[in-house]
Amino acid sequence: MKPGQHADQEIVAETVAAALCEMYGFSGYIWHGWEYIRHYAGQDDRKALKAVMGVLADVEKVLDVILGAAEERNKKVA
Repeated sequence: MKPGQHADQEIVAETVAAALCEMYGFSGYIWHGWEYIRHYAGQDDRKALKAVMGVLADVEKVLDVILGAAEERNKKVA
């Protein structure tokens, strides 16, 4: 992780947020997330899509950490 706002990190974070919203049934967020990603990709749909595709491995890692932590917490509560 780099301190401050960096396009690749922002795109990872926003993609993770959008995925979690969809997974947990919070609809209506995708458009706002996409606009945020477009901002960091230079306001171009094609560049934004390439940027998302370029960080999918990192998105997967972050989701694994978040979902793993949630699973562990649920085990402790049960």
